[in-house]
Amino acid sequence: MSSALKELNETLGFKSNDVFLYGFQQNTFVIIHEDENNKICVSIKFPIELDESDIERIKSWEKDGYAKKVEKDTDDGTSMDLEFKSSNKDKIKEVLEDISGYTAEKYPEAKIQCYGKDCTEDTNIDIYELSGVPVPLCEKCAKELEKDFEKANIEEEAAPGNYLRGFLGASLFSIPGILVSFIFIMLGKIAAIAGFVYYFLALKGYSWAKGKLDKIGVLIISVTSLLFVVIGTYISVIADIAFELKKDEEFAGEPMSNLFLYAYAYAQVPEIASVIKKDIYLALLVCGICIVLYAFQAFKSAGQKLTIKKG
Repeated sequence: MSSALKELNETLGFKSNDVFLYGFQQNTFVIIHEDENNKICVSIKFPIELDESDIERIKSWEKDGYAKKVEKDTDDGTSMDLEFKSSNKDKIKEVLEDISGYTAEKYPEAKIQCYGKDCTEDTNIDIYELSGVPVPLCEKCAKELEKDFEKANIEEEAAPGNYLRGFLGASLFSIPGILVSFIFIMLGKIAAIAGFVYYFLALKGYSWAKGKLDKIGVLIISVTSLLFVVIGTYISVIADIAFELKKDEEFAGEPMSNLFLYAYAYAQVPEIASVIKKDIYLALLVCGICIVLYAFQAFKSAGQKLTIKKG
């Protein structure tokens, strides 16, 4: 947890689980976290569906410049999300106290209801962490979810890996990446930029083939994307040489199959081979960065079981 969230938690006195701060503030439920840009984001659950005057009242903090963005949750008329411009703990506390105070004064009898499906229980509500996400639940719904999670975990563990099928799907979807590499080369751009594309194509293909997205699955996606970076970059450079030869009068009338053979022969020349290797290494570097940014996080979360515990 960042120092900004720790300081904010000292001010608000909420509970924390190293990702979220959460707690009740009068008759509202508040969850706070930092986004990928280190902006403080707040989700407020109200005890009643807000009317237009309530929404305008809360949005006034955006108009006043304290909150960067205030949005109503489109899926839930009782929730609103706020993003703050700065991590000034006193200002955030002031905004939250104002909003919760307004709600408590206007709807003094309203209470937070259980998040359980079709449940309207508003007494004996506790906060439970569902795989780390804090949610208000009644005891009955919490027990039902615990059973559902146990069943889902057993089914997930027993599910077939489909690793070979996943690899084939990842490979199939990676093929268009070769065209992307070739287009970049034809445009005079650095072909390595396409390195980003291969990982996402492999991920899409693996998911399409219903490969199991556990740690082995993430490894297959990463290796497949790196493999096609090498193949795609090499083929693209050969194709570029072949099309350049086609423009030469010396090779006029030659079928493209022969031009590709000539291009392959040219690619064995040490100077040209050195340039191709450089392009491949750059593309591998870009793809590797993508793997570090996305696959590493997926690797950490892959295979994690659904959990529920009282917050």
